[in-house]
Amino acid sequence: LQKFYFPDEAGADVDELAADILANGLQQRIEITPDGTIISGHRRRMAMMQLVMQGREEFRVQEVVVRYDLAADGGDAIKRRFLEENRNRRQMTPMAYAAVSRAFYELELGVGHSDAELKQRIAEKYKVNPKTLDRWWALLDLPVELQCLIERKELPQQLGQQLLDYAEPKEIQELVELARSATTPEVKRRAR
Repeated sequence: LQKFYFPDEAGADVDELAADILANGLQQRIEITPDGTIISGHRRRMAMMQLVMQGREEFRVQEVVVRYDLAADGGDAIKRRFLEENRNRRQMTPMAYAAVSRAFYELELGVGHSDAELKQRIAEKYKVNPKTLDRWWALLDLPVELQCLIERKELPQQLGQQLLDYAEPKEIQELVELARSATTPEVKRRAR
């Protein structure tokens, strides 16, 4: 789940977390499934691994919380916990917000909420309006190469939305090929 929703962890952010753990200790235990899969605490684990590599052996072994309850409830319960735990990450980009909020929507759809009620509830969680959710979710329909450009803020979200609204599939595929082989300014120029 971590690599799907949050593929790039900022090194400086992990450095700051490692410094905080060194100064204050681990304030929140890592949560795992019985098979050892991390549900919550990927960055904490990276920070502690960094400390161990710096010779701080006291961080090599830490107590964790094993979530047998979530494992018994199945994959959706684990995914829901992972998403909820990471919903307020300060380093989330709009594309990460899009993926996480849509995953919440898909998990909750049909569990006693109308489409509009559910969308409103999720929009309130993310402090946006439902139209913003629609725009975020639409961007997830772009090819991953173009999503990555939006993620890195090399392609404006508005331009991505315009591509979805007006570009032919062949034109989008040409932009994907450019994104794979050319510089971002060329993709932006051709997309306009």
